[in-house]
Formats: sequence, C-alpha cells, structure tokens
Amino acid sequence: MVQAFPLIPCQSPVWAPDRHSQTIWGDLLPSPTLKQPGSKWVLLLPDQDQLVLRVHENSASEWVVVLFHGLTGSANSKYMQRVAHEVLASNQASVVLMNHRNCGEGTGLARRPYHSGRSDDLGFVINETRRRFPGKKILAAGFSMSANALLLLMSRVLPPAGIFTPDEFEARRQELGVDLPDAAITVNAPIHLENSARQLSRSLNRIYEMTFMTNLHFLLRRLEREGRVPVTKGVHPLMKVSAFDDLFTAPQGGFSSGLDYYTTCSARTHLHKIDRPTACLTAANDPFIDYREYLRATVSPLVRLHIEREGGHLGYLHKEKTPLGSHRWLDYGVLEISRTLMSGN
Repeated sequence: MVQAFPLIPCQSPVWAPDRHSQTIWGDLLPSPTLKQPGSKWVLLLPDQDQLVLRVHENSASEWVVVLFHGLTGSANSKYMQRVAHEVLASNQASVVLMNHRNCGEGTGLARRPYHSGRSDDLGFVINETRRRFPGKKILAAGFSMSANALLLLMSRVLPPAGIFTPDEFEARRQELGVDLPDAAITVNAPIHLENSARQLSRSLNRIYEMTFMTNLHFLLRRLEREGRVPVTKGVHPLMKVSAFDDLFTAPQGGFSSGLDYYTTCSARTHLHKIDRPTACLTAANDPFIDYREYLRATVSPLVRLHIEREGGHLGYLHKEKTPLGSHRWLDYGVLEISRTLMSGN
C-alpha cells in the first residue's frame, strides 16, 4: 500500500476483521463526545441559506482546524466529535465543526441541497473562518462526501458557480466570498462519484445505501412539509442513491441528470491543480470507494496519498491501542497527519 506518512499501520481486531465489520462497528461502537458544545456560529450564505457551525477557540494556537462531515452526518457525527476532541486535547489548534445545509442544527434553514460538489460552501466557511480568526492558519479536514468537495476546493473548482479553472476561481473569489485553507486532509473521498454510487448498490453494500436513503428520505419529507423544498415524487428508503440523485440532487443542484452531477463534481480529474499541502487518506478495503481511482489519477506533487490496507469506510478500528489510548486508528491517523502538515513537513 501507499504510505506517505510514517504511521502505525491500521490492523483490524479479530472481532472486526473485514471491510464491512470495520465500517459497521466503527459507526456503532460508543464514542466520546466533546464535553462542551462550543459557541454556536450561524453563517448566511450568498443565496440566503444558512449554515450552523460550532466553534472551540484556542487563543494560544496559530492554527484553526475546520471539520466537514459526510453524507447524512452532522457536526455531532462520532468521527467529527472524536477528531475535534483529540485536536483540542493536543492543544494544537482551535476547532470549527460545520453542519452542511439542512444538517444537524441547521436543519430547516436552507432551501438548496448539499452534495459532493458544494465546494463553494466549504470555501465560504474557510473565508469566514479567516475573518473570525485573522492572522491564523487554517487546516481543513473533510470526511467521505465532504472530502471530495474539499479536493475540488483545493483544486479551485466550484461546480455550482461554473468555475473549473484556477484563473476563473481567482477572478471571482472576492465576489463569491471564498478562500482556500492553508492545508487539507481528506478521509475516504469518493473521487469517482459514479463508481461509488454503482458500488453502493452491489451485494452487502446495500446496507449502507439503505441507511443513507432512509436518512435522506425522512429529511426530504420534513423539508417538503415545511415548504423548504418542492415535493419530489418517487423517493423512498429502498431506492438506489443513483436514482435519488437523478430525481432530487441533480435538478435541485442545477445539473441535467445524476450522471451530469457525478461527472461534473468528481474530484479525480482535478487533483493535478492542487498547489497547497494536501493529504488523501483512504483504505484499500473501503466497501464502496475504489482506492485504485487515486492511483489512476494525475495528482499534484503537493498531494500525498496514504492508503491503508485495512480500515473500511471511516472505520479504522485497530487491534491494539494507538498512542492516543484508544482503538480508533482514524483519530490517531488524522491527528498525526495534521501535525505533520502544520509543521510544514
């Protein structure tokens, strides 16, 4: 496997030996949460939708870590809370946890959907974080769906704004109120969206697809009742994610079809444009993200690929305790990579 950072390899425990047990137990096992919720921060987007974030300030640090969650997650997702806890415990940075549109505390405050191509929202949050923490450096960490959007941002690609080149980005960055972080970490990014959607519908992966679709179905019905989004017929918990993207994500996101959305918003064809330190962490046994897409892509010299043999999708359960004192290898990996990037190595 590709090892860009000198980390202890993630080795599965006997009770979670494969990709599915890693992924499922990684989500189900109890996980510590932040003892303090942090201060609530509400941002008004240029299109008048609102985002809700949580902020934990550390005045002694010169860095701010901004965390972006995955599909149907929130700032309270277990991996978000754990990584935030470890960053704060290490005293290395302030932390900002973002809720995407209509996620977590922001549910009901947006009319437009979040999706894997909303790099404009991430860029807006980064810009506002710079305004809130003047003079400090920013490291962004994106998980799963947000990881793809973060790679688009690092490539200076904003699909909702029709921006696909660095020159276009620079020409409109002030108008759109967006900026890039100084460094980035992505975890299990689905850089080939069509491939990942196809994989989700195969064999045991249907478990994850039905989980995603159940959550999306209930969220959509709530937003429809509140008049936040138009009624979309045909959406149900047993449908494929690709069908949902055809019916809802694409038309509401300004794409002609689900395939157009996948093609336009996949980060894999843009990684060569990245000019700031970026770490891509993923697992070779992720159930629905093919790590070989990273190996096929043309990447910038500033992109460092780290592919663990084991870990599943955001699972990364380790057979022994990591230096952080838990079996959660993901927290250890993200913290060590962030330390490396912050030190400039």
